[in-house]
Amino acid sequence: VQSAEFLSKNKFGAIIAVERSVGLRDAIETGEPLNADVSAHLINAIFWPSSPLHDMGVVIRQGRILAASVQFPLAEPGEMHDHHLGTRHRAAVGLTKVTDALVVVVSEETGTISLAENGRLTRTLSPAALDRDLTARLADTPIEPEEAPLDQPTPDQALAALETDTAIINASPNKPTKPKKPKVKAVQ
Repeated sequence: VQSAEFLSKNKFGAIIAVERSVGLRDAIETGEPLNADVSAHLINAIFWPSSPLHDMGVVIRQGRILAASVQFPLAEPGEMHDHHLGTRHRAAVGLTKVTDALVVVVSEETGTISLAENGRLTRTLSPAALDRDLTARLADTPIEPEEAPLDQPTPDQALAALETDTAIINASPNKPTKPKKPKVKAVQ
């Protein structure tokens, strides 16, 4: 909330997704991994206009910024009630249509703070209203999403990777073979 207020006052655009029970692994993998403690200073630095990470979104899980420069799915322009809203707002609505994430958006044009949930966008929130809404909506969130940590594959993913690696090795024309013993001719 402190960061949203700073970004709003300075009209620095931002999109911050807070993961809930539906994991955001697919989105996270499109970005740059951070795995850092959430802090207003770090979020402000990420969305500083000259930062290489500022153009896309941030994903937060359980008090950690997992990744920055994350691309979220976009809502279609016709799905937006206000056709003047930009890509960040479309991404917030798009992500919340396919997951249960909460997404905070700060408009680069107006500094307006918005909150997206369930494909709906609540606009023109004060920092106090954002704090109240986030606190209330996150109170119902399970503590841990049903997903493996980012750096560990699920058992199904590990099995699929092993099967893929095995298939590649078996199909390779240069697959490893047992060394042949040289034929030695007896000299008479």
